[in-house]
Amino acid sequence: GAPGAVRIQVTAPAGRDPDVYVYRRGALVGSGTTISNEDVRVTLSEAGVYLIEVLDCDNAGCAGPSPVPAVTDLTVRVTAN
Repeated sequence: GAPGAVRIQVTAPAGRDPDVYVYRRGALVGSGTTISNEDVRVTLSEAGVYLIEVLDCDNAGCAGPSPVPAVTDLTVRVTAN
C-alpha cells in the first residue's frame, strides 16, 4: 500500500476483548489494546506490505488470571483515514 493513515476498527461480541497489532518488516508500528472493541489510527510511513494481527485476548492468554477461551467472531474494518 501507499504511505498515509488508516483506521482499523475491530469489534467482537459483548464480553470479549479484541486487540490489534500492525507490523512493518517485523517492527510494531501501531496497536490497539483497550479492554473493549478497538478503533485505532495508524500512520503508514512508507509504501509496502503491512501485517495486521487481530486476536481475542481471552483466547491469546492476555486477559488476566482467568481467561475464558471461546470461539469468537471478530469483525475487522480497515479504511483510509
